[in-house]
Amino acid sequence: MQYTKMSRFVDNFWEADFTSTQGYDIIIKRLKEGRQMLKDLEEFLNKRAKIEETYGKSLVKATRSSGGKDEIGSAKRSWDHYVTQTEKVGEAHIAMSSVLQDQAKKVREFRELQNTKRKQMEDIVTDSQKKKKDYYNDVLRLKKAYEKSCRDADQAEDVALKSRFTVEPKQLDKLNAKKERAKTQSEQADAAYQKSVEQLEEMRKKWERDFAHGCVVFQALEEERIRFLRNELWVQTNIGSSYCCKDDNMYEDVRKILELCDENKDLESFIAERRTGSDKPAQIHYENYYETKINARANNERGSIMSRNTRQSTNRTQRPPQPLPVNSMTMDVPRAQRNVPASLGTLPAIPGPNAPQPQAQQPLINIGVDDPDYAAVNEINLQKLVRAEYDYESQGNREMTIHAGDIIRVTDCSDNNWWEGVCNGRRGMFPKDYVVEAPNDMTLL
Repeated sequence: MQYTKMSRFVDNFWEADFTSTQGYDIIIKRLKEGRQMLKDLEEFLNKRAKIEETYGKSLVKATRSSGGKDEIGSAKRSWDHYVTQTEKVGEAHIAMSSVLQDQAKKVREFRELQNTKRKQMEDIVTDSQKKKKDYYNDVLRLKKAYEKSCRDADQAEDVALKSRFTVEPKQLDKLNAKKERAKTQSEQADAAYQKSVEQLEEMRKKWERDFAHGCVVFQALEEERIRFLRNELWVQTNIGSSYCCKDDNMYEDVRKILELCDENKDLESFIAERRTGSDKPAQIHYENYYETKINARANNERGSIMSRNTRQSTNRTQRPPQPLPVNSMTMDVPRAQRNVPASLGTLPAIPGPNAPQPQAQQPLINIGVDDPDYAAVNEINLQKLVRAEYDYESQGNREMTIHAGDIIRVTDCSDNNWWEGVCNGRRGMFPKDYVVEAPNDMTLL
């Protein structure tokens, strides 16, 4: 790799300040940030591996309880193949989880190796910097002592020169001796100071060499880390891509099976295996409940009437089956035209739509043989009285609601099922089986 001046640590992190470590600190900070990046990558890969493992196991678990056992034909084969391939996809993601864990382990080992190399070089440079600073402080201290001794020597010499004509010889000798001592101390301080400067220079050169070498090592570690990070991300991308291709190949197998899925063949197969036949159910005809009952009664002996009356008298709460209802759909149709079995006979005629309508809940006024709607009714029928044994709720405006105990004057009893009469000022039809003949001594109120 070719370097330019701006691409080398060793050319760009020096400082004029003799004791400053800012350039070194910046480089070390960058290396620690790179170490943290590797740690983040390792943690990310472990998390991704966990996600892939969970996803794969979830897919496999889902396929174990996928159902679809009742499907048939080519759709069944398509479903089974889809489930099988989905299970393989899940297993592939579990395998991918293992690969990612291996890659995370590789990142951790690389990070630890880099940390060891950085630490070794960092200790060397840090030691040189510390010694350089210590020597520098010694130089400053010895320089200060040297300068003081020089000032003391100069002062002693000045005093001796000025006093040689004014003091006694004995005193002058003392001043000269002091001057000599000061001069000696100054020379000694000078020698110590010079030696300290020489040692500092040697230490400076050593630190310079160590720092320059450290810059080279640190740059090499950073280059190696960046290459490793790039390659590792490339590998992760390839791993993800390869497993996506595996997934796509598995799904492609499913698509091939789906192309063979034919709904017509599946339906034909289903019909052939499980058909029940082609015969449709016959029409269900209406069967009048009361027709069956009347036919049964026609075959009973005469004594059954007495038995029935006895049974009714002992259990007034039992209600006989309701006769043929007259609902709203047939109310306005003549009784002779309704869908009534022939065995019921001809039902009594109901007044036409233009005939006067009976007024509900109105008092009975002058109802007799002169009534034009009932002119054909004979005098005997008009006088016949019956008593209601059960409640009956009318099912149309031609029928009449009766209650148990009501006394009814019969105006038409020609039908075997339905009679017509008047009760409490109301006129209409009522079921014959719901009434019994009133006692001879009972009158219509």
